[in-house]
Amino acid sequence: MRRLLTSIFFASLTISVLHAQHIEQPFSIGVLFGPAFPVGKFASTGLDSSKIQSAAKTGLNAAITLTYHFPNSIFSIYAMGSWQQNGVDTKALAKTLMSGYSDTISLAVDSKPWRTWAILVGPRVELPLDASGKCRIEFSFGGGIQQAIVPYYTITQYYTNGSDIGFYYGGSLNPVFCYQFGSGFSYHMNRFWSLTINASYTHITSVYNNNEYGAISDNQHFVFPISSVNLLAGISYSF
Repeated sequence: MRRLLTSIFFASLTISVLHAQHIEQPFSIGVLFGPAFPVGKFASTGLDSSKIQSAAKTGLNAAITLTYHFPNSIFSIYAMGSWQQNGVDTKALAKTLMSGYSDTISLAVDSKPWRTWAILVGPRVELPLDASGKCRIEFSFGGGIQQAIVPYYTITQYYTNGSDIGFYYGGSLNPVFCYQFGSGFSYHMNRFWSLTINASYTHITSVYNNNEYGAISDNQHFVFPISSVNLLAGISYSF
């Protein structure tokens, strides 16, 4: 298998040299969207430092890319702006939190969705799979900044003689460094238009200190590890 993959890689490099002379449009702009699958603590309902601000469900990611293809080369550089939204698995979260409310008959959690914004820049390698260059596999790595919006949520406790609602923190965290790596496949329908499928992994770790409930500061420390695997598909235009 290693020998086969090595042969495919060097064959793609050879084909890319032949095809590079035919690049006429160095820039391309693309639009992609697809499901965003939370992984790690971002999807967990475990009781840790981010116990309420996790439990994310599969959501949606949308991205706009701008790429510059270097002439006579398999390398390019890209910039990406993306938006992502993930709902919260409130039923699973309520079940996990129930152990901490001994005097409660039942518990209900209501939450807004997670939202993140990101701007990334990085290199990309494009390996043609045939002499025409219509079919290509791509590998990319990018770094940049991402901002997370933690959802507001409520916890309703039901007792034998009534109920009580608690309102908890939510809001925008400070932008922090994020990274992304991925691979994909593109099919060039003609000299201007192409279709793209891409799979990528993105991660950030945001921290919030001195949490405030109303006017009272609780001086709490929350860590928000946010990781997701995104499967995107879209179309791009070369110019």
